[in-house]
Amino acid sequence: MIKPPKGRPGAGGYDAQRLAAELLDAINSGELHPGDRIPTTAALAEKCGVNKNTASKAVVPLKRIGVLSGPAGGKTWVRVPPLHGNRHKMMSSFR
Repeated sequence: MIKPPKGRPGAGGYDAQRLAAELLDAINSGELHPGDRIPTTAALAEKCGVNKNTASKAVVPLKRIGVLSGPAGGKTWVRVPPLHGNRHKMMSSFR
């Protein structure tokens, strides 16, 4: 699924948009399916070498567009099957 970035953090490593895009790619590729739980923000942060705030910021827009579901600070799961317009919606929700 999400692979740790190459290089040191902050030098082409993950930011919230890149992490959100990779989560969306995992859903669109069928790697994650409706009903699957995604890793906790703490687990995403550790795996990707970012802080929990960055991991949390990656999940929020995907919840906002309805791809992910779950309460803040709780378990999060894939809510809908992949949709072609999700990447544009997700990226615009960062603004």
